[in-house]
Amino acid sequence: MSEKQKAVDYKHAEVKSLLKNLSPKTSGGLILLTGTNRSSKARFVDRFAKKLNRNVLLVDSRDLVSRDIDKYRERMDQLVESVRSDNSLLLFLNSDLFSGNYTNFTNSSVRYATPQSRYLISLLKRTDRWVLMDVENEVNIDLTMKRFADLQIQFGSSPSLFEKFRGGDEDYKGEMFPFKKNGM
Repeated sequence: MSEKQKAVDYKHAEVKSLLKNLSPKTSGGLILLTGTNRSSKARFVDRFAKKLNRNVLLVDSRDLVSRDIDKYRERMDQLVESVRSDNSLLLFLNSDLFSGNYTNFTNSSVRYATPQSRYLISLLKRTDRWVLMDVENEVNIDLTMKRFADLQIQFGSSPSLFEKFRGGDEDYKGEMFPFKKNGM
C-alpha cells in the first residue's frame, strides 16, 4: 500500500488496485473504513475477505471498549487469544468508541489516543492479521490511529437510490465474536 495517513474514496483506483492485488499470502495491516455508506462498506469487506480467502469475524466495540482499562484489556486479550489459531479477518464495528475528546466537552473536535486505542495498536504491531475498523464519523479517528493505519477508505454518504434498489443497506457478513459474560 502507499504512504500512511492517506485517505481515498472507495471508488478510487488505489482501492481497486488493492483488491486486484490481494491474495491469501498478502501480509496484513489496518484499514479504516469511514463514512455512513454501510452497503458499500459491506460489499468492500465481502470482496476483501473473498480475495484473501478468509472468514470475517465481527467485533462489536460496544462489547469491548470500557472506561475500566483493566476490563478492556481483559476483553481484548480474550479476543486475541481466541483468534490466535485462525486467520480470520477482524472487523471492528462501532470503532468510533476507540477515540476520545481532547476535553470533557463532547463537542470537542480534537481527538487523542485513548488508552484503549493505544493498547489496540500495541497488539496490532505484534500481528500480521488484517484488521478493518468501521468508523461512521471520520472526526472520531484520532491522529495516532490514522498514522498507524495503512489506508483510510472513505465511503461517502448514504447509498443512492440506485444502490438501494440493487440491494442497499446491506449488513456485514460474518460471525460475531462472542465475548464471555462472566462479570465483564
